[in-house]
Amino acid sequence: MEGKIQVYQYNPIIDNKPYYQEYRLNFDPKYRVVDILIEIIKKYKIDISFETSCQAGVCGLCAIMLNQNPVLMCKEPVSEYMLIEPLRNFSVVKDLIINRKLYQNELKRCSLFLVEKSRGGNQLLDTKRRAYTEKMKLASRCTRCFCCVAICPIFSKYPDYFAGPTAFVLEAYYIFHPYDHLNRRLIIDKMGIALCIECGKCIDVCHFNVNPMKLIKEIKNIYKLDEGG
Repeated sequence: MEGKIQVYQYNPIIDNKPYYQEYRLNFDPKYRVVDILIEIIKKYKIDISFETSCQAGVCGLCAIMLNQNPVLMCKEPVSEYMLIEPLRNFSVVKDLIINRKLYQNELKRCSLFLVEKSRGGNQLLDTKRRAYTEKMKLASRCTRCFCCVAICPIFSKYPDYFAGPTAFVLEAYYIFHPYDHLNRRLIIDKMGIALCIECGKCIDVCHFNVNPMKLIKEIKNIYKLDEGG
């Protein structure tokens, strides 16, 4: 297969602004996007910075924008034309590497810890919360690839007021944990949950079928936020 690949490139040390460089390659149609970048580096003897680790679609580190959609490079198949860019809604360190630490700081608004009471004291409460276990398992799939954050229109517009889908998924793990007893209403209010418009874009780009919008809706339901509570 012959393809045309345009790659976003930016080295803040030597470049005044980002630019796109075009490359042409013949490659195996069984390749994944990460293989293409490696081939470009080898053929053109250039430096393109990107992150990758597991090469198995597990760690989420290789997330980029491909043709304006967030994907995992190690899982995404190649095509005849590819526009490769860093994830949106993040500052760029170099080329395809984003500054993940800034969003990690956003997670300080969350309370990502378990507040547990005695397990033997309230059987009725335990029975009720046991039903949350499947939702907790759903949230536990998140690998923090941030594809949902990159596509979220509300985070793009209000990053200081809306914590983004990833943050709510991580918080949901504790909200639905069968032994967590912390009332997290004030926490999720400060995270801006009311701003979510439930557009569903986060569902489409989640490679681990977490369904962030569903979890956000479940959180709203628990705290009766859709009822103005």
